[in-house]
Amino acid sequence: MYCHPCQRTFSDDAIYCSQCGQKLTDTASFSENKLEQTIAIYPADELEKLAIVKKNKRQLKQKPVFNFVFRSVIVMMIVFVFLCTALIFAYRKEVKINEQVLLLQSEAKAKALAGEYEEALLKLDEAIILRPNFQALKADHNIIHEAIRIQRLADEINIALDKGIEVESEKKLDLFRQELNGFKEPIFNSHREQLETLNMKFTILSLTNELTQIFTVDELGNLLNVVNGLVGEDASTLRDQIKDRIRTTTTAEVNELIKLRRYSAAITTINESLTWLRNDKQLVDMKTNIENQRHEYELAEQKRIQEAMEQQAAEDLINQTAAVELVSFTKRLDELGQGVIIVSLKNVATRAIFDVELEYSALNAAGEVLYTGKTDVEPEYILSGDSLVFNFTLPAHLDVAMVNQIKINKGTWSLD
Repeated sequence: MYCHPCQRTFSDDAIYCSQCGQKLTDTASFSENKLEQTIAIYPADELEKLAIVKKNKRQLKQKPVFNFVFRSVIVMMIVFVFLCTALIFAYRKEVKINEQVLLLQSEAKAKALAGEYEEALLKLDEAIILRPNFQALKADHNIIHEAIRIQRLADEINIALDKGIEVESEKKLDLFRQELNGFKEPIFNSHREQLETLNMKFTILSLTNELTQIFTVDELGNLLNVVNGLVGEDASTLRDQIKDRIRTTTTAEVNELIKLRRYSAAITTINESLTWLRNDKQLVDMKTNIENQRHEYELAEQKRIQEAMEQQAAEDLINQTAAVELVSFTKRLDELGQGVIIVSLKNVATRAIFDVELEYSALNAAGEVLYTGKTDVEPEYILSGDSLVFNFTLPAHLDVAMVNQIKINKGTWSLD
């Protein structure tokens, strides 16, 4: 069915136009009528021309449709190419960002392993800005902060050790060890190396403090055995200190023994020290010197003993035969006018004497004996070096003035 005013076609069962309300005309009858009218109006040659014109019109109508489709395809292709280019560009950009993030992460790890924690954090911060949702970056960030915290603890331990604070160092060292046990990442390998160094440093500090509390060679030697198992410059320094202490302690002990002339004991002391310091030049030289001193002393002692024996023999001879020595005598007259001689003597023996009996003579200037007698002395007990005295009275016929000298002829005594 067809509506002429609206020039619209409807279905065969339609009666009125839904647009203008006019009654619809059958399309076939309308076409036939139009064709008959056309034939009646136009001659044959004109109809042929009209047909060509209509054909050209149809072609002109079809050409804009083709152009529209072609243009649409071109636009779609351009859009497709643009979208593909945009996608490729976006993909490449994302890949480049990923590569940059991975590079920053790798550089951060390298910095962290080298102990350059602040630089490592800066690298991670750059990476996190590019990929804020990349959890591995945040995990690395947290691990580095833990490494910084533990490193601060290690620095505190070092300071305490340098100050010689043993108790504080031990507590913090235990904490440092516990903290490290909770981490297995490679970034903490340097901390584990520091733990070994700090342990060694603490051991040296502890042994150094112990060194100030021991004073015998055996204790020093046992401490030296412990330090000999340690390595490093600090251990070497402590070993030298212990060796010096062994030398000085040995020297002090030996000097005291030398004062007492105990040379054998001094050499034994040096030999004990040499068990700890084998072939030590200072100790070996000291031993040689003391052996020479001992030899000289033994020779001197033998000489002294010999001289003492000789002296003792001489003293014994004096003690036995000449213990009493005449010192002086004085002359006087008693109330009867007789001459009295008072003789002073001295105990020259090395021991006290008693029960002394003497035989004496009075001589004139020519050495002729004027008078001989026998007497006891006073006191009865005479210490070595003390004086003793006796006196006698000359016969009446002897003038005291004639007596020029007194001679002890013989004496007997007992030695204490």
